[in-house]
Amino acid sequence: MKRAIQTSIGALVMTGLACLALISPAVADEHDTKNLSTVTCKDVLLASGDERDGIVLVLHAYLLGEAKQLTYDADVLAEATDRFFETCIAKPESQALKTLRDELK
Repeated sequence: MKRAIQTSIGALVMTGLACLALISPAVADEHDTKNLSTVTCKDVLLASGDERDGIVLVLHAYLLGEAKQLTYDADVLAEATDRFFETCIAKPESQALKTLRDELK
């Protein structure tokens, strides 16, 4: 089960990054532009399933890139994501990027 979750998260991250790289320039306009520094936990919690997954994926990808990490442990990301959602439920006005960064420490 753990291996399946790890594989799923890895596939999700890679697919999401590939999709973002391919479609973002083509569809981006001022209405689609998001600023990660202004996304709150409440924004993430209120997003639909696919949108929520996409936001979390972008947050993880941003933090991995910021740390210049080309490798990742899917179990660590999954556990951090669980803690991220727990913290967001408790503190919905928190900045999502900072919250996930704190959970990855």
